[in-house]
Amino acid sequence: MHFPVLKPAAAANSLICGDSARKDLPHVPASCQSRAWAERGFCKRCGTNLFYRLKETDHYFLNMGTFEDQSLFTVTDEIYIDEKPAGYDIAGDHPRLTGEEFLASLKRS
Repeated sequence: MHFPVLKPAAAANSLICGDSARKDLPHVPASCQSRAWAERGFCKRCGTNLFYRLKETDHYFLNMGTFEDQSLFTVTDEIYIDEKPAGYDIAGDHPRLTGEEFLASLKRS
């Protein structure tokens, strides 16, 4: 599987997938509207952040920490590189987009 990395409120790795993502979760997560155009999903039991969803495109960004076996994934893109914390570098030869470039790419999708 190949998915881009997303920069949430704090440095973390996420993957992007379609609208079927929510159906595959073991429990129905709670969600709240975090922006007019997005919502965040979290565990109703412990409050762990599980996903970020863009409403217009119905793209889900799932936190990598929710997967037991992360070896299944490969980094294919890195976004919001202009806002990454100092010393937070992901090795490899893959596209790196600023926040502005990433948001512009969503409009083209």
